[in-house]
Amino acid sequence: MTNTFIPDQIENIKMACLEYGYQFETVDEHSNYLCRVRKGERFQLFGASFISSYPLNSATSYNISLDKAFTYKLLRDFGVPVPEGEYFFINNQLLGLRSSGKDLKAAVKYATDFGFPLMAKPINGSRGNYVQPVYDPDDLKSHLGKMAQSFHAAVLQELLSGIEYRAFVLDNETKFIYKKSALSRKYDSKQSFLNDLDELNLKRKSTGLNQYDKESGHIQRILNRINENQSIDFGVLNISSNQAEISEVSINIPAVIADLGIKIAEALQLRVFAYDFVSPQKKIEDLASFCVLEVNGNPMLQALKSVGRCDLVLEIWHEIFHKIFD
Repeated sequence: MTNTFIPDQIENIKMACLEYGYQFETVDEHSNYLCRVRKGERFQLFGASFISSYPLNSATSYNISLDKAFTYKLLRDFGVPVPEGEYFFINNQLLGLRSSGKDLKAAVKYATDFGFPLMAKPINGSRGNYVQPVYDPDDLKSHLGKMAQSFHAAVLQELLSGIEYRAFVLDNETKFIYKKSALSRKYDSKQSFLNDLDELNLKRKSTGLNQYDKESGHIQRILNRINENQSIDFGVLNISSNQAEISEVSINIPAVIADLGIKIAEALQLRVFAYDFVSPQKKIEDLASFCVLEVNGNPMLQALKSVGRCDLVLEIWHEIFHKIFD
């Protein structure tokens, strides 16, 4: 049976092929996660999910970008500001292939010495999976215990505040930048929030993401704010998991951000990537200080379409096709 679902990245590639006269072929109609783009006798494979959508990136650089610990280390080496933190192994996978002193016990000691709250995230996760603040040792152990069912290691980092942005870079040129904000609403009761949480957890489970634990420190703190007439969000600015939205898309890139993109590209040897950073500045044109939260070596462009910027999506893919085929 032919699958009617087409991943966003494949859909964008197909759209660009139709716009610019390239031949598009689906390789596996069951999943639609692999496609072939042709120009005359030449072709290039593209993919989605765990298959890189950007063959301009080397396999080495792309796989490094999947590992947050390696990524942060390389960025620090090049003077890129990143959150203070450390990584730890959280289950017994590959126990015989690693040195001692980086286990769950060490993670709890590190967090206690550093001070709560901290942000906990899988070392190689995506789409906001298991990304959550933790507030005390028991909360940390509970969250890492759940994370350990799917991931072998975690990163613990200082919890930063500020405005979050995303920038997209292609061959040292920052193509666009936008602001990210969490989807939020006000609740008149804790039960109405919990009903929404149940619905969100069902959606997350169906797309391979973790479910929020109602007893976690993160959710309990949200519940405590319900009666304070505040707008409530889940605290994870992730577009692909439908927990955030974008605004203020700009192609006018401040010089400091253009230089930052070049430095990240050099550090990780990536040609195509996006990165998320937090800044105290509320306007793109005022950006002057920042801390890089994540680098994504296989970034989606679907958020641009959600705000009517299909033109940017097409322009980027047109340039990528040109670099590959011409």
